[in-house]
This record gives sequence, structure tokens and C-alpha cells, in this order.
Amino acid sequence: MEPERFDQLDAEDALANRQYTDLNEVEGDIREESLDGTYKEIDYLKSDQNWEDVGVPGEIKLLLWGQGLRRPSKIQAKVMRLFSANLKTDILAQSQNGSGKTMAFLMPSMMICREWEEQLKRSPEVEGKAMAPLVVIFSDTKELCIQTFKVVRLYVSQPYLKPSLLLKETTELDLGANVLVTTMGTFFNFLNKRQIVLDRLRLLVLDETDKLLTQDFGKSKYPQLVKRLSERHPDARIAMFSATFPPQCLELINSLDRRITKIVTQKQDIQLKNLTHYFMKCGRQGKLDFISHFFSEFGKYLLENSVIIFVNSRKFAETFGRRLAEKGHKCTVLTSEMDPEVRQAAMEDFRAGKIKVLITTNLLSRGIDNRKVSVVINLDIPFIFGSSPKQIDAETYLHRAGRTGRFGDKGVAINVVENPEDLGQLMRLKDEYGLNLIQMTVENFRSVVDAAESNQEYNYKKREFMEENL
Repeated sequence: MEPERFDQLDAEDALANRQYTDLNEVEGDIREESLDGTYKEIDYLKSDQNWEDVGVPGEIKLLLWGQGLRRPSKIQAKVMRLFSANLKTDILAQSQNGSGKTMAFLMPSMMICREWEEQLKRSPEVEGKAMAPLVVIFSDTKELCIQTFKVVRLYVSQPYLKPSLLLKETTELDLGANVLVTTMGTFFNFLNKRQIVLDRLRLLVLDETDKLLTQDFGKSKYPQLVKRLSERHPDARIAMFSATFPPQCLELINSLDRRITKIVTQKQDIQLKNLTHYFMKCGRQGKLDFISHFFSEFGKYLLENSVIIFVNSRKFAETFGRRLAEKGHKCTVLTSEMDPEVRQAAMEDFRAGKIKVLITTNLLSRGIDNRKVSVVINLDIPFIFGSSPKQIDAETYLHRAGRTGRFGDKGVAINVVENPEDLGQLMRLKDEYGLNLIQMTVENFRSVVDAAESNQEYNYKKREFMEENL
């Protein structure tokens, strides 16, 4: 996937074009200077620029500092430089999991609300008293919507920021909100009832774009929404974010008559190089004993860390969770079929560290951010549904593994392979993305546990250093 350079923009943007041609170039890593004068890599996701360098206003910078964000990540720096240039173009931004994509679209959202606050005070009321947001943020699951909304609320000390969370079960709209976080299906439901109008929309964000635009609903409804935006609000921009953009997703995006600037990483840049990837040969009947033994060895480690176990079906998640609990291991199962309130409570407990082991499907493979997750286990290798012969789902693998090793932390991804076919597909992924894949055996089992404990010590030291120095 070749990045689209700024020199592909129209001649009217020539000046900005020259200034921003390096957005897809490699930036230097933030480095730590040791006592002996040598330098060691400390965070390859951080930009070496300051917030001022990328156009973030002073009061927003202070808010970011208050949340411990002393410098932008590389993807945040690139997106903010583009927004600050005020180029009339949509943005497609690809960056690995845990690199700061959420703040990369929340900062422009805050700047848009800040810019339009005074103008909206002088504008007429929207007919019908419908919600007329400046920014709409689409996420693909309820859990991700809630997580994003909570991040937005960290910055509501600014009077111009008025966020609202809109879920399927919402009965009353916050008509004064200017930032709306919701799913695409819920949004269209209220839009069709004219309870939401597009009169003031300035930014549409697609978080986990590939997931949104490869599902049947998104493939049919998104072009309709883009057409309405293009006709009624030609200055409104669309920002698309994900760690992966498969061909079918790019085909839909490119088929729409929009000018797009792509900030795209190459495969070697999304290989999750801060993770150690393992594979364990284990038949389906032996998986329970393997996980039980693993947690017995991990007992002390789980006091301060969390583990996500991914499987390919709801039925297997429920059955395996029940059998693991029968062996004396505390765990929680989370699937899309569960009651929404139960799902939300489970996620709250997981983020708070009350739940240490979560068994789930691809429901939580994307976007969910919990830095306590230090180990991800693919109890089932993710395969493309209906593929024959079976073909590994590379995008899903990268998203699943990306639930650990957030923001440059180190993490462990363990893959249980049932047969030579599974192993062959995993090896293909290793070759394609350059994964550091290591076989896990009975003999080196303890070394994997030791590696996870070593990662924990490194992560704590790194965070302390970043907080004190950056």
C-alpha cells in the first residue's frame, strides 16, 4: 500500500504542499540518555516535536499536559500538522494499535469546537430543535463508543466542548452537544427521524474505519452520507483512522468523489515490534489444560496485570470460560449476545482491574485500550470467514495482538495452533509482517512467564521516565 504524497494535491495547495511533503517520512525516536552518555531507545511511537510545533493552542496544550501527554505521538503530530495547515482535504490515517489515534482525532475535534463556538452563538437556532453537532465520531461497538466518550470527557473543563454519547438505548438527546460519539447504525436511526441534522457538521470521524466500511450496513449507508455532506457541506472534512486498511475498504473510499490525503504506514511499521509473539502447538482438547497451567504459573503476575483470551465463536467462549472457572481460575466472558448492562459492567470492572482474565470474541479486538493488558492469547487463530482453504485474517490478528503493548509498552502475544495448517498460516503472517515469532514449549514455558514479568518492569520504568522528562 503506497502512501499518497502531498504532491498529488491540486496546485492551489502548492505552498502547503512543499511544507508538508515529509508527513510520510520516518521521524526520529524519542531517546533516553543514560548516565554513561549513550542513548537508548525509549519510545519509538513518540514524535520528537512539541505540541506547539504541530499547531496545538496553548490552553489545549495545558489540558494535554494535565493528562500526562507531554509530546504528541508520531501519528498525532502528522494529523495535527495537516489540520493546522487547514488544507481542504479528508484524512486517511493509518498507524499501529496503541499509537495514539484516539487523541489524533480528538484534538482536531476540540479545535473545531473552539473555533466555531462564537459563530454558533450568533447563528439561528436549528429548525425543529434537533441535535446539530459540529463533530460526529463513529465507532464500531458500544464498548469503543463508551471508551472514546470517557476520553472526551477528560477535557470538558473547556466551556466550548460539549460531548454526548448516543447509544441504541438512548431515549433523550442532548440538543446542546457539539461532539457526538455513536455507532453508525444508531446515528442513521436518529438521522432518519430528523432528530439529528447535519446543518453544522464540520468533521466526521470514522474510528476503526475498515471495520465500519467492510460491514454490509456501512458499505451501503456510508456513500449516502458522504454524498449528502458533499452536496450540503463541501467544507466538512472526513477523518478515517485504523491500524489496517484492507483493499476492499480502500476501494470503497477511493470510489467516492472526495480529496483525500493519506498518512499511511508500511507493513514493517505496523508489525507491533514492541511485542514478542509466541506459538504453542496444542490440540483443541488440550487447550484447557494449557491455559490452566499457564495461569497457575502466572498467579502472582496477574495481581497487577490482565490477560485477554480471544476465541472465534461465542459458544466456545462461554463453554471454555465455564470449564476454566471449574478448574478454579477466575475469569469473565464477554460476547455481543450478553445483556448491554452486563457487558458495560464487565468492561468497567476489567478497566478497573477487578477482572484479570477476559475471554471474548472479536467484539473487543479493536480500539479497546487498557494498559493493564500485558498478555493476549489467541486460543483460536483468526481466519477469514468462509475462506477455502483457510486463510489467516491478518488485520484481525494485528488488532487482537494490539490490545497489549499500548503506547510503546512491551507485551506478549501467544497463539495456540491446533494443526500444521494453522501453523502454516501463522508462519505466512510472520513472513509478511516480520513478526518475531518464537515457539513455546514445555521446556521454555517458564521463560515466557519471565519475559512477561521483565516487560512489566520495563513498562513501569519507561512510564516513569516519560512522565518525568517528556
